[in-house]
Amino acid sequence: MKNFDFEILESEFEAFARQEECLVSAELSQKIKSSVRQKVVHSKINAIATALMVHLVSGLLILTICPQFNIQIIKNFAGLQHVFMKFGSHVCLFLCGALFLSTSVAMSGFILSPVSKRYLYSIRYFHIGSLTALSLVAFALASTVPFNTLTLMWVLGALLCGNMSSKILLLEPSF
Repeated sequence: MKNFDFEILESEFEAFARQEECLVSAELSQKIKSSVRQKVVHSKINAIATALMVHLVSGLLILTICPQFNIQIIKNFAGLQHVFMKFGSHVCLFLCGALFLSTSVAMSGFILSPVSKRYLYSIRYFHIGSLTALSLVAFALASTVPFNTLTLMWVLGALLCGNMSSKILLLEPSF
């Protein structure tokens, strides 16, 4: 798999933008440069916004089948929590966090364009960490989230499995 470095892309674009010799008019050259710059910046913002929307939708879907911190969409339905609790509360919360973030990353992997996936992969630690933190804050606002070892297990599951999912689903194979 090929690693795509956006810093190299940006430095190459800057080198291209600084070139003086052009076989086209200055006006056309400027239009091309501004169009490319807008697309590079727009693709980053678009990738992050789309990933956040996908995370919101996937989070709501997961809450229908696996309650998180006593927050559930379908009342009196334990779903996967019933299965996960057979392994104990620590493992249950680890698996809930893993499922919550991995589903979001998986959906992003299927929805986003290859360029957006490469960008998210290049910032994967920030991406996964931010989604984990935002989810935990949302859960804390919607319910009473105890900050103890159980919460730490949820965070650990989300970070580890979310990162593993990003390595698998956000990279494009190089053919």
